Amino acid sequence: MADEGCNLVVNYNTHDLEAAETVAMIEKINRRALLLKADVSRKAEVESLAEKAAESFGKIDILVNNAGVFMARPSLELTESEWDKTIDVNLKGVFLCSQIIGKTMADRGKGVIVNISSVAAFSSFPNRASYCAAKAGVVSLTKTLAIEWARYNIRVNCVAPSYLETERLRDEVKTGTRDITPILERTPMKRLGNPNEVASIVAFLASDEASFVTGETILADGGWLAYGYV
Repeated sequence: MADEGCNLVVNYNTHDLEAAETVAMIEKINRRALLLKADVSRKAEVESLAEKAAESFGKIDILVNNAGVFMARPSLELTESEWDKTIDVNLKGVFLCSQIIGKTMADRGKGVIVNISSVAAFSSFPNRASYCAAKAGVVSLTKTLAIEWARYNIRVNCVAPSYLETERLRDEVKTGTRDITPILERTPMKRLGNPNEVASIVAFLASDEASFVTGETILADGGWLAYGYV
C-alpha cells in the first residue's frame, strides 16, 4: 500500500518489534506511518484507534481488516473462551472496525474496505470449527455491508488466501512441527502462496481500478478450491 502512495496507520496488539519494523519500512520509502496499539475485538479501543487515525491524517480512505488469531482444537475439546476469542478477533473485530470507520466514510461519501478471510470459509478443516465459522462469517459480512453501503459510495470486498509462506509456517517446518508435503500435493500449483501476492490483490481492490467491484471475495489459493480430483 505504501508503494502505491498510501500513508498508513499500522495497528498491532502483541508484536511490538514487528510493528515498529513495519513502520520503518514504510517511512524508508518516504510515506507517513502512524503506529497504534488496539485490540480490534474491543469497541472502545477501535473508537480510539479511529479517532487517533483521523487526527493524524484528517480522513481514512481505506480500511484493511487483517487482524486474526488461529485456533486448532478438536470440537469436543474446544473451550468457550477459545471459541469466543477466535470469533471476537476474526469476525467481531471486522464488524467493529468496519462499522466505526465506515461511519466516517459514509459521512464523506467515499471509502474502501478490504477484509481478509480464508479458504477455510469455503473448505472446512477438522479441528478448526471456530476459525472456519469466523472466516465464513467474514465472507457473508462482506456481502451484507457491500449492498448496504453502496449508497454511500463505500466498496467492501474480501480476499481469501490458502496456505501462505509466512515466517510462522517456515519456523514450524524448520522445527518439524509441520509437514507441508500434503499441502503442496493438494495444491494444483504445487507451492505455497506468498504474502505479497495477497497484498497485491488488496492494493488492487483498494484502487480506482476496481471502482465497480464490491461484495466480492477473491480467492488466492493456487487452485485449492477448484481442485476436486482424487
